[in-house]
Amino acid sequence: TTRAGLQMFDPTGRLGGVIAKPQEKSLSNVVFGGPKFDTLYVTCTDKVYCRKTKVVGTPYSLKKSETKAP
Repeated sequence: TTRAGLQMFDPTGRLGGVIAKPQEKSLSNVVFGGPKFDTLYVTCTDKVYCRKTKVVGTPYSLKKSETKAP
């Protein structure tokens, strides 16, 4: 994120656009969600904002550690 908002880049690294911030404060915790992972969620101060997108995010899964805890 930048002062202007949330920057979006294509796979080649080219800037595709900027979503303006809903408030002057900084954005944080950006994640795709929803049943089809086509909803973008961001937090800004004590609020959560969501926006439908034309792209689909990728689900993130934590992998189990290969080593066992002592």
